[in-house]
Amino acid sequence: MALMAPKALRPMPSARFGFDPPRMIDYKALVGDTSDNIPGVRGIGEKGALALIQQYGTVDAMLAHLDEIKPPRTQKALTEGRESAEHSRDRKSTRLNSSHLGISY
Repeated sequence: MALMAPKALRPMPSARFGFDPPRMIDYKALVGDTSDNIPGVRGIGEKGALALIQQYGTVDAMLAHLDEIKPPRTQKALTEGRESAEHSRDRKSTRLNSSHLGISY
């Protein structure tokens, strides 16, 4: 059985992923999060999500610049998964905000 390090000892998302913690919502909106039942965008994996966040920052910025996104496969995945990205972002954001209020699911 693996033990998890205390939160204070775990690396911050900026150290592990290369972006600030608030962008984790956008990252999870793209790749999904099975523990929170967040579907993500089909066809966008960890590497693609990292590249998109480093270039555009947020899901909203990505969707606003869909015609500029490369490679074409990623552009197609985001175009087809637009609703999923927005829904996943909203769900993850709501879940995160609710946890600060002491609301559990």
